Amino acid sequence: NIMLSASDRFRIPWVGGARKVSLDALLPVVLLSIFIFCAAQGVWMSVVAFAFLPIFLIYAHFLYMKLYSQTHFFYSWNITSTLFVFTLFEFVGVNILEIREDENLAFFSLTIAVLFSIYKVRQRERMSFVVTEFQQDSSNLNNYCLDCNIRVPTRAFHCYTCQVCLMQRDQHCAWLNCCIAQFNHSWYMLFLIFNFSQLILCSNLILTTACHPFKFWGAIMLPDDCSDVYYDSQFAICFVTSLYCFEASIFVGAILIHECWLITIGMTGHEFRNRNRRSLCCGLLASRPYSKGFIRNWIHYFR
Repeated sequence: NIMLSASDRFRIPWVGGARKVSLDALLPVVLLSIFIFCAAQGVWMSVVAFAFLPIFLIYAHFLYMKLYSQTHFFYSWNITSTLFVFTLFEFVGVNILEIREDENLAFFSLTIAVLFSIYKVRQRERMSFVVTEFQQDSSNLNNYCLDCNIRVPTRAFHCYTCQVCLMQRDQHCAWLNCCIAQFNHSWYMLFLIFNFSQLILCSNLILTTACHPFKFWGAIMLPDDCSDVYYDSQFAICFVTSLYCFEASIFVGAILIHECWLITIGMTGHEFRNRNRRSLCCGLLASRPYSKGFIRNWIHYFR
């Protein structure tokens, strides 16, 4: 009640009247700034900070989803991270590091693609809502949702955060603050691909210019010696930002692989999480009545 009361009272001046601002949406701006600043103070501070960060976010996700699932904390963290990395790269990294114009253009384009895909995922979410009762017919078995009090299509499931049923519901993504379902899943996959590419590119460009690089294969460079990056505050902040991007890319890459696997076996995230726990091989041996085979599942997905 205290948090809700404080959030209701916290407003900022705006055209047409003061706007209410959620405190949990502002918290990531402060926390991310403190994290980057602390991690840039030295090697051991970086080690402690990057070891602590995933533990903190996992615990925060567990706590928020249990107590306040409609939080804007993770969506704000996602947007803050994207804008922070972009701002630092464009206004600090490009000036002090040897970033080529084509590399900068690639990073800029990927950032725009990330933000646009986030917009499309959230925009198309409502297209998957089951807002009217689905009529019974002989070709499609129906379920009845006790929460919405309507008949819903097969593979439609209720989201207790959004309080609505969605067709082919995959998950409620706290990082995008919306549900992933039938009509925005393809944009969600594009978001993962663009975000992973942006994070890897940013991390590699900063590491291979702030540190002493070596040729790994062809034109691909990898960092070799980064021992002197902490002697200059700007280099240190760029360096820890690149490490942050690399750590985030592991998380995004793991989700992307998981989503590709779900498409391959013909299951949604909701069906995968609610499968028989005794089924082995990551759902491969589970009941998959909607699977058409590995290749046909992908063909059907792209239609």
